[in-house]
Amino acid sequence: MTVLPSASGKDFYQSLTEVSGEKCCADIAKEAESLFGLPERVMIFDDPGAVTDEMGGVKGLGPFYIVFDLMFCEYKDYTVCYISGTNN
Repeated sequence: MTVLPSASGKDFYQSLTEVSGEKCCADIAKEAESLFGLPERVMIFDDPGAVTDEMGGVKGLGPFYIVFDLMFCEYKDYTVCYISGTNN
């Protein structure tokens, strides 16, 4: 089964709040905008479970053992993926 993201119906800040939580969003958004600007398109998963289950686990993904959510921000020449998770 292929799981694909779809265009978010919300702007960058609203989408990032859903992915990273309200507590972290402002700092992440400020830094991301200063580095990359605003994305042309934001892609999210309606149900990220199939993707996040595959990314988490014993070895985890980078610092995360449990991956909660992710979104892709598309710019003219590149795409940035935001991943939220925990090592607890």
